[in-house]
Amino acid sequence: MKKPELKEEVLLSHSKVQLFEPEIIRSEILSNATIGRKESEEIVDTIGRLVMHKRVLQIVVLPNEATIYPDAREFSASAEGTRYSLAEAIIATNLAQKILVNFYLQFNKPLVISKAFNNDHKAMEWLFSLKKEELERRLMVKDEG
Repeated sequence: MKKPELKEEVLLSHSKVQLFEPEIIRSEILSNATIGRKESEEIVDTIGRLVMHKRVLQIVVLPNEATIYPDAREFSASAEGTRYSLAEAIIATNLAQKILVNFYLQFNKPLVISKAFNNDHKAMEWLFSLKKEELERRLMVKDEG
């Protein structure tokens, strides 16, 4: 697997959003950040600008310490929160994060295929293994249903 090349990066007060070639977004929540719905909306709006409002594969990286409120998780799993995503790989490296991510995946149920990982390499491997056409078809079926 070829290492993705960084095309553009936007630093927000609470996170870093990076666009890699070939069209992968990596959103990293900064350490000690507090993420509510407003911050989640800002991340999604930034992603939209970077990808010219298309759906792409995404990686979300959680820091060792951050506060992510329920309204942020609800928004992130919703149609509005996933509007630029084909699939999401969520990186959690400590036990508290892993519990939060498992809760998010099972309770909030994101509208796009999502999976937890321990590192970027495994996350990218999984994202690249997905078939873009299949992901788009699945999204169309959900939109119609």
